[in-house]
Amino acid sequence: MNRFQAQDPHESGKRLPRFAKQDRDELFLDELNQAFRHIPFTTAPASLSVEQLPILYIVGVPRSGTTLLSQLVSRYCPVGYINNLIARCWLRPSVGIALSRCLFGDRAREGITFHSSYGATQEVVGPHEFGYFWRHWLPLDQAPNHHLSPIALAGLDEIGLKGALEQEILSIFEKPVVFKNVICGFHATSLTKLHPASLFIHITRDLHAAATSILEARRQFYGSYDVWWSLKPSSYPFGHRGDPGAEVAQQVLDCRKEFDLELAQPGVQAMTVTYEDLCASPAAVLDAICERVRMFGVPFQRLDGDLPNLTPTPPSPLPENLHRRLQECLATGR
Repeated sequence: MNRFQAQDPHESGKRLPRFAKQDRDELFLDELNQAFRHIPFTTAPASLSVEQLPILYIVGVPRSGTTLLSQLVSRYCPVGYINNLIARCWLRPSVGIALSRCLFGDRAREGITFHSSYGATQEVVGPHEFGYFWRHWLPLDQAPNHHLSPIALAGLDEIGLKGALEQEILSIFEKPVVFKNVICGFHATSLTKLHPASLFIHITRDLHAAATSILEARRQFYGSYDVWWSLKPSSYPFGHRGDPGAEVAQQVLDCRKEFDLELAQPGVQAMTVTYEDLCASPAAVLDAICERVRMFGVPFQRLDGDLPNLTPTPPSPLPENLHRRLQECLATGR
């Protein structure tokens, strides 16, 4: 494809049929986005200044519960969120938001279920990670990993991204917005600079459980434990080719470290929750998030509705030799 590369260059393997994308659909969506990218649409003026509206970013090591947390926040908090329809309009989110509102109304969130498959929700109104939007605005395709260097960030189209976040999304929703994309956690400082009313919600999980689940994702997506899957910290590539236990151990350890460092930077507003606490008491976690959002000076209360009963999902068992290797590398930190 000339304008947009549907195949993410950070994917190094061929997906199995269950997770494969269809070239025909990708081409159609690219052409559709290009067609309405510059079309002017008449929208009602926002009743609030977009600078006052918080953006919530849900981030964390892959397989740490980011999708579940995004489902809960999108369903039970008064936010705008990117659903599976809106995500298809990555170059013109306002169009997707307007279409979603016309088709599903303001109660679309009530159709959110709490099921997903490796970060992907199935229902049209389910939250989406908006990957093509972030790949468009952050120069990830030209980078060796997902943690952009200062040189790469210096070339960021800050005006364009700020306009997309504030005019194409916040002003259309007219309420705080939540994004779930773990890449954003590596760039909290830059995103906060663009929109100071930003809160990064870092969800953590036992690293052995997260690493085990990443290895299972490799097998499910590519049919092999040896093929890389998901987030690459700045230390990638590691030099552990052919040693998936060591590779994934370093992936989760370095991602966690880099999130911790970035979210502790001056000016960045962040909070940490755990996957285990989220499953034990989703109400308490959501109320804590609402309290932090109110610190930006906007009303923000949990919505009515019965919260689901959640049970931590145990990762699938690994072959014994791989399990031992993963334990060893996590214990030694390398």
